[in-house]
Amino acid sequence: MKKIVSLLLIITIISASCKEKIDKQPQVVETTQKQTMNDGDEYKKDGRYCIYRQPITQTSDDASTIVEIKMQPDFSLPPVENESFERTYCDNCANIIVICSGDTIFNNNFTKKSFAEQIETSLSEKAILNRIVCRGFSNNSVKLEAEISVPHSDEETYITIVIDKNGNTHISRYETEEVPEEIVEI
Repeated sequence: MKKIVSLLLIITIISASCKEKIDKQPQVVETTQKQTMNDGDEYKKDGRYCIYRQPITQTSDDASTIVEIKMQPDFSLPPVENESFERTYCDNCANIIVICSGDTIFNNNFTKKSFAEQIETSLSEKAILNRIVCRGFSNNSVKLEAEISVPHSDEETYITIVIDKNGNTHISRYETEEVPEEIVEI
């Protein structure tokens, strides 16, 4: 009888430890997948394709200004159909934070709608906010570039966002041919 009780105790301990390993295994796989994603990689979530963008933090040469850019899919936005590839994309939302001399002077979200005045309606219907990058710093402002584009195509529009030291923004569009070669992506 003592052997049966001992055997049952051992079986219970082994099965409990195996269950614990099984429960943890999916989390490890999920973490590994997140760590191996590269900027621009596509993944599918909730029936939509999403484009992964790594968070960006850029500091001015004199370290007085810091820009943080975090882009992520926003499922509250309308889905974007790409008929050529028979895919439905999730549009993105970008959170931009500008810190100047230790004070947060700007903290705002941008979506494709933020640039509605600079984008043709025909492009807006099939494009997503693909990326925002920091182009540089001046004494009085930070310059960002937003790309609105149709995934897997050459259809795109670039938008310049200038944020001054008071947190005011100026948004304008320029043609692709005008994009300087020295755009630095981080």
